[in-house]
Amino acid sequence: MTAPSIDHLLELDRQGRAKRVAGRGNLRVLEAEGFRWLHSGGRAIQAVMGLSAPARPCLASTRHLLAALLWHQHPEQVLNLGLGGGCIERFLHAWGGKPVCRSVDASGEVVALARAGFGLPPGEVIVARVEAHLADDPASYGLVVCDLFEGEQEAPCLADPVFVARLASRVAPDGVLALNLSPPTESALLAVLLPLRRHLPWVILCTSPGCGNVGVLASRRPPPEAAVLLARAASLGRDAGVDFTELAGRFRPLPPSLSEEYR
Repeated sequence: MTAPSIDHLLELDRQGRAKRVAGRGNLRVLEAEGFRWLHSGGRAIQAVMGLSAPARPCLASTRHLLAALLWHQHPEQVLNLGLGGGCIERFLHAWGGKPVCRSVDASGEVVALARAGFGLPPGEVIVARVEAHLADDPASYGLVVCDLFEGEQEAPCLADPVFVARLASRVAPDGVLALNLSPPTESALLAVLLPLRRHLPWVILCTSPGCGNVGVLASRRPPPEAAVLLARAASLGRDAGVDFTELAGRFRPLPPSLSEEYR
């Protein structure tokens, strides 16, 4: 089943064709046409889940983040910053590697709805500001996922070089950081990339047609060769039921030499 677009889901809600499953404050869990989604107002849809295949990543922005598994195939420890509807957690729980996942979200309401409405798998979930958690958490992770928004805007902390440095410090030496960004301008994107590359010099940008978000994958080690990435994408795609090969074909690696200027 093809995942609906954000515009289509919003239109279903406007037309009164979406069933309200649960809600807390301004957060609503809605359901229609075989999909369930978390809506926090405006155009901000935080998660989409197919009822017939709950582990399949529906949003392009989620697939951008999971593409980090093409770089580091089997992380043993995962830190997910920004729980949403538990899309990352469901995929990792169903996926063969089954890494240990620690999830952090500032909203107890989001956590409650992820459990009640989206089948959040068992695992450690911490209700805390991400900035505070990173300052206190000394652990390192094979995969760090960061999907932080306040409404429709990126969380302000992503523009803070101190936060970016702490974020990068949680990535293990062979690990990968996966960021979901929605930069309004190229300058806004560079404001995140340049501080990040002082710590994680190898960077890949992931984009998808019709999706305004940009996935950023970053590591201290170079990515695999293109042929290896495509082979891994085909394997992961079979497991996930989505086409990661097409996404890998759109990867835009940034030349590592550019990072030297900002070290």
